[in-house]
Amino acid sequence: EIPDFQPGRRIVVVGTSGSGKTTVAQRLAEVLGLTYICSDAIIWGPNWTLIPHEQRVPLYDKATQAQSWTIDGNFGGTGHPQDEIILKRADTLVWLDLPFWRVFTQLFVRTVRRARTGEELWHGNRESWRVSFFSRDAILLWAIRTYRPNRLRYAEHFAVLLIDLNEFKQVNDRFGHQAGDQLLQEVAQRLRGFLREADFAGRLGGDEFFVILHGVGDSVSAQAARDRLRQALDGPLALRGTTVTVRSAIGVGLWPTQGDSADALMRAADADMYRDKTGHS
Repeated sequence: EIPDFQPGRRIVVVGTSGSGKTTVAQRLAEVLGLTYICSDAIIWGPNWTLIPHEQRVPLYDKATQAQSWTIDGNFGGTGHPQDEIILKRADTLVWLDLPFWRVFTQLFVRTVRRARTGEELWHGNRESWRVSFFSRDAILLWAIRTYRPNRLRYAEHFAVLLIDLNEFKQVNDRFGHQAGDQLLQEVAQRLRGFLREADFAGRLGGDEFFVILHGVGDSVSAQAARDRLRQALDGPLALRGTTVTVRSAIGVGLWPTQGDSADALMRAADADMYRDKTGHS
């Protein structure tokens, strides 16, 4: 349980095809008073024409400039530019991790209903019996092919983030160790506010902290996570009658691409933190 939890205002709902992303995103929009953004309406043009990625980017950019929204889709790990736009602006990620039998059942029932009723979806598109069941592009075949890769993409990828507080020694030297301890406590509180329920954080010692973030598996989502963490940690802090500015250096190590052991991940994150601290990429 997260104390004083407040629902986000920019929510991304991810999951495999048939997991119910659209239903959940629409329901969240209804309950929380948010704008619902339909990814399928951006991805598919008339006559089931797939919109090229370069044409989708400005559409995603415009749609997510609002202060509050929900969107459904598979973002992160694809390498597409819209991932960076959406993940940087989102403050909440909802992952629908359902067993295959349930996904397939939901998708089968939905497909039959749409084919039988001729329900209009996006831009005049409708699902037909032939396309839905008797073609190589059938949605049920697509679900079978993509279930495991999509599930692994969200379930197994994670990142280790190392955090170093740049001004900690100066605070200790100027105001004393009690002020340094207060700074660490305040940063820890900010860090707790940043974490999702599935994430983990701890202190390595001195002014160094670490965070383990699940569902971060590529450079785009890693940079977005780093930016969000820096935004949560950095900024002015009232301390012993004065104001100091918290500035953090943050390094990222990605599993398994940058290491498949704790030592390898920590070395990768430490090297990246040094680059971040000195301003070199």
